[in-house]
Order: sequence, then structure tokens, then C-alpha cells
Amino acid sequence: MKRLVKAETLGEYGADAVFECTGVPAAVPEGIKMLRRGGTYVVAGHFTDAGSTSLNPYADFNNKHINLIGVWGGNVSHFVRGRPLIESGRYPFEKFVSHKLPLERCQDAMDAIMGNYRLDGEEVNKIVIVGSY
Repeated sequence: MKRLVKAETLGEYGADAVFECTGVPAAVPEGIKMLRRGGTYVVAGHFTDAGSTSLNPYADFNNKHINLIGVWGGNVSHFVRGRPLIESGRYPFEKFVSHKLPLERCQDAMDAIMGNYRLDGEEVNKIVIVGSY
């Protein structure tokens, strides 16, 4: 994946910013490797302790001159500012969603993300639970 991301960037330098939203410890070093020198890495997916991962302070931080930002929680103003970005259609957020499930299958979604990240024979990226209002 690292090579694919770098190949898609100008000069193959890597991404300017990477957001980790999975909560999977192994995603952290993988994402850092996708960054260009001087890039920004945002850890947003770890709101519980899912375990440790191995990082090399020299190679992953100092040599790459990265900015590392941790995010814990949010407030209403963040959603107010983010919603227009999502609704604008300028960014393909829908491509992140791999599964849309009815509320009755919420347990299937939880089993997938707590297990092998597969659901209905397909790899899980993000799951949206669609309820009736």
C-alpha cells in the first residue's frame, strides 16, 4: 500500500497528510510510511487502548520531520465546520464506506471490526449503519 500511495503523489514523495481513523495499531506505522518528509500524521482512531505497535523514532519521526497530532474527542463546532465539506461533493468520502447495513445487522458489523475485518466475504473499510427514522 505504501508504494501505491507514493506512486500516486507528485514526484512520488508521499502524502502531505495521513489520517489514521481505524483504531488498529498496525495502521500507525503503515500510515507514517505513506507520508512525505515534513508531512502531518493525525491519529484519530484510537479512543480506546487497542494495543501497542512498533515504531522507530529516528526513521519514523526525526528523519522524516513529521508532525504528529493526536485527536481525542470533538465538539459541536467541529461537526458544524466539517459537514459542509462532506456535503459539498468535492471529496469522495463515499469511497471510504465498504458496507451499508440495516440496524438489525449491527452485531455483524461489530463482529467484523473486532475480528478479521471481513463481512459478507468482502474486506471492511468503513461500515455505515442505516436506521429508519
